[in-house]
Amino acid sequence: MFRYIKVFMVGVAALSAAPLGAQDITFNGQLRPRYEARDPEAGTGLKDFTSMRMRASIRAALEN
Repeated sequence: MFRYIKVFMVGVAALSAAPLGAQDITFNGQLRPRYEARDPEAGTGLKDFTSMRMRASIRAALEN
């Protein structure tokens, strides 16, 4: 997960440092936790866990 945060931060730094002449820059992200409960076999008890998905995006309209 930290690898994706590093890649996102490098992208932000590259866009802000490069003289691209961007007219519009939009930063967007999503953080989605998900809880699951399963009963794989009768008598073994309930198995539950939480997983998480993180997305980050940068959209830029560049001028020619």
